[in-house]
Amino acid sequence: MPIRAIAYASQAVAGLPQSKIDSIVEDAAHFNGVAGITGVLLFDGAWFLQYFEGPEDGVKAVHDRILGSRSHTNVVQLGQGHLAARLFPYWAMRQLAIDSLTLGRIIMADWAQFTRLAGTPGSEGTAIDRLTEVVEPYLTAA
Repeated sequence: MPIRAIAYASQAVAGLPQSKIDSIVEDAAHFNGVAGITGVLLFDGAWFLQYFEGPEDGVKAVHDRILGSRSHTNVVQLGQGHLAARLFPYWAMRQLAIDSLTLGRIIMADWAQFTRLAGTPGSEGTAIDRLTEVVEPYLTAA
């Protein structure tokens, strides 16, 4: 079964408390588990970047929920594509705090393809490379 992935960035609504974000992540983890979706949510206190992956129907259901959420505005899809294998197979959803500079670098990176180029001569890497670099230290703690 092909794996589809989507990444987007959005701005948290003003005054969104951490307790509400925790509740959203918990609800998303439950929904995603049922839908066969895995992924990660990065948050710098103002902006979100979410990456999620799974079967086509599950990705569509999650994407529809995201677009209907009132917890964020200015939703911008950064990229979408198909993968040979999941990047984050063990997390139905996990939120990680991140600094604004690092988040901005990931958002502004090359989302044209969902591949990894790290280590390729002359390449600065893709958005997936940058996202993976940030998330990898947490994978062993999962």
